Amino acid sequence: MSNMEKPRTVVLCGIDQSKASQEVVTAAARQASSPGGELHLVHCLPLPLDAGQSTTQALEKGRELLEQASKGVVGPERVVLHLAAGA
Repeated sequence: MSNMEKPRTVVLCGIDQSKASQEVVTAAARQASSPGGELHLVHCLPLPLDAGQSTTQALEKGRELLEQASKGVVGPERVVLHLAAGA
C-alpha cells in the first residue's frame, strides 16, 4: 500500500430479531460509508434450535433476517451477509 492509499473501512455488525438491530445497522452503515467501505452483517443461530424447528427452517429464517436488515442500507460500497450457528 502506498502512502497515498487510505486503508478501507470494514465494519462488522451483529444483528438479531430486536427492533434495535435496524438502528444498529443504520449506524454501522454510516461508519462504513467511506470510499471502499464494507459492512458485514452477522446473525448467529442459537443452538440447540427451538423445539420443532428444522435446520432448514432455522437457516431460512436467518437468511430472511439478514436480507431484511440489509434492505435500504445506504453508504457502504459493499454489504456482506454472514450466517453462523453457535451457542
